[in-house]
Amino acid sequence: MKPMSIDHAQPRPDEIEIRLGGLDCADCTVTIEKAVQAIPGVKSAAADFGTARLHVLFDSGTVSLAEITEKVRSLGYEAKLPGQGASEARGRTPPFWRDEAVLTTAVAGILLVAALATGRLPGTTALAGSHVLYALAIVIAGYKVAWRGLQAIATRSFDVDFLVTIAAAMAPLINQWWEGALVMFLFAAGNAMEEITTERTRRSVESLSDLAPPTVTVQRSGEEVRIPAGEAVVGDIMVVRPGERLALDGTVVSGYSEVNEATITGESMPVEKKPGAQVYAGTLNGSGFLAVRVERPPGDTMLARIAELVAAAARSRASVERFIDRFAAIYTPAIIVLALGAAVILPAVWHWPLRKAIYDALALLLIACPCALVISTPVSIVAGVGNAARRGVLVKGGAALERAAKVKVVAFDKTGTLTTGKPTVTGVLPADGRSHQSVLALAAVVEAKSEHMLARAIVEACRREDIPFEAGGEFQSYPGEGATAVVSGRRLSVGSERLFARLGVTDTGHWRAQLEAARARGQTAVLVADGPDVVGMITLSDGIRPEARAAVLGLRYLGITHTAVLTGDHPATAMAAAEAAGVGEVHAELLPAQKLDIVRELEAKHGSLAMVGDGVNDAPALAAASLGIAVGAKASDTALQTADVAILSDDLCRVPFLLGLGRATARTIRTNIAIALVLKSLALVLLAAGRLALWMAVLSDTGASVLVILNAMRLGLYGAGDACRREAA
Repeated sequence: MKPMSIDHAQPRPDEIEIRLGGLDCADCTVTIEKAVQAIPGVKSAAADFGTARLHVLFDSGTVSLAEITEKVRSLGYEAKLPGQGASEARGRTPPFWRDEAVLTTAVAGILLVAALATGRLPGTTALAGSHVLYALAIVIAGYKVAWRGLQAIATRSFDVDFLVTIAAAMAPLINQWWEGALVMFLFAAGNAMEEITTERTRRSVESLSDLAPPTVTVQRSGEEVRIPAGEAVVGDIMVVRPGERLALDGTVVSGYSEVNEATITGESMPVEKKPGAQVYAGTLNGSGFLAVRVERPPGDTMLARIAELVAAAARSRASVERFIDRFAAIYTPAIIVLALGAAVILPAVWHWPLRKAIYDALALLLIACPCALVISTPVSIVAGVGNAARRGVLVKGGAALERAAKVKVVAFDKTGTLTTGKPTVTGVLPADGRSHQSVLALAAVVEAKSEHMLARAIVEACRREDIPFEAGGEFQSYPGEGATAVVSGRRLSVGSERLFARLGVTDTGHWRAQLEAARARGQTAVLVADGPDVVGMITLSDGIRPEARAAVLGLRYLGITHTAVLTGDHPATAMAAAEAAGVGEVHAELLPAQKLDIVRELEAKHGSLAMVGDGVNDAPALAAASLGIAVGAKASDTALQTADVAILSDDLCRVPFLLGLGRATARTIRTNIAIALVLKSLALVLLAAGRLALWMAVLSDTGASVLVILNAMRLGLYGAGDACRREAA
């Protein structure tokens, strides 16, 4: 089943997304989900650690938003509704030392050192004083941890907060004050580090929706007024001055400027904007003034849809993540039962010292938390999806990014994907006594009044070379054949041999060889006649995108050697495009259903296939492929909805970037899982050897979690030195 489409649906009245704070581990989200789902009137609740979001469906007539957020806060977590804290997100991140978790951890650390120093002094009073300081360190570092742990038990779930609370509380009972305080301090310090590092990854995704300014200047009643962007309506005229960011999507009605659309397409080069051009919220205006008619409401801008897709992608789960969740659901309770059994059975059956048995059981409880293992996948998916979005690549789910890592063969549509989709003049062959410029000028005289794309290409070529011409009179179009016009009493003709035969122009025989040679090269050729005489031939072709060959080389660098072109065009045209791009296999004259069949054949032969296309006729193949990739800002809505990935620019170098990012994400997930398992296994070995201290058990979890998060954050740098784009340039 395909992931969600790019189409945006307005949020329903009973649907809300709440921002969470204070998450220690993926276990915390289970506690929150269970507690919120238990509220009467709540239909469903889904919390995600990677994005720190709680998605709730509820009956607004039965339960209020305030009740839902208050329930989350009662568990010991932060809960913010949309819009709350937005100004902070747009501003600078507060220094880490102002964070409450960092401050309480620092105080606990000072108390821990003071207790250690006091305990070394002689006398029972000093010993008692050290115990008091240890107790204060445990309480200050762990009061929130203990509260959340107790709330987790109330929802019938055993999370890491509960396990650490039990260990820290039991340690003093067996006279291990230092161990208990150190366990809680290390856990609090690890949580603070996790929160700081994961927040940076989350902000990279959240920053997408913060790029559009909160206010907008519009023209009303002949005056310019500044209003909140949310109050603008479709049809308003938005005023955009030089250097301002656009707040809404719309169409330019007056003015001229260049707009940096990197936030939408990932392209750093500004794009020319004049009346009739589309502009998008979050993009940056250049040096010109623009008046823009608002075309979409604030919640339905392209930027809002991108942010929604990225958030949804981060929420979706890859298959490896679902497997780890199932594994953790069995692993954690089993270890807890084993620890309780060890505390009871070892002293009773093998006559172990009770204190030693309890100590080892507490260590086993701390090892039981699979936090690092559980977050190994979601933090990697969030980092990968966020990086892709910043480069104008919308990945619709963790499963799609997972499939990108497995691609073995890539199939391209030709027109509009490998090629620009716009014909250009590639050659002019004049008759004896004629010049290149005169042939182009005569053709432009005829084609000046035509809307055909070949005609526009000829006129554009003439203007590009500054060749003067004027439109002829008595213009006549012959669909599928060409056109004629009259100038100074002479009839000029541009078109095919079939048109010339109709008009009685017989001087075409010696041009037949040149016409056939052009067609063999995949070019379109037209003849130009002045009265009864053919004065020359013009060849045109749909040019290959300048980065197409570099993109195919980029795929080969990834080890993807099987590439193909699937097109409905003539075989010679398809072969010429494939040869220019370096694509190895060509399938031409295909109907949409036949493209689908070829996709299935290629998958059966080579393995997982990515289909790259942009048109309505590509939709069946995009849907059937292991990974469907829609390319281009002008890609059809059908292609965008059907594809697993939408590349918002026309840059084919984004294809090897995407597949490389998928592979890097898969490698990162495997590395993260290995880090978690190795540290847990090492802790178990040390425990079996009787050499595991409680603080080591804590580090086996919190230390692994921090390493996993830092490793995942490296994905945000992937593609910074894009070799494909350098090659294309």
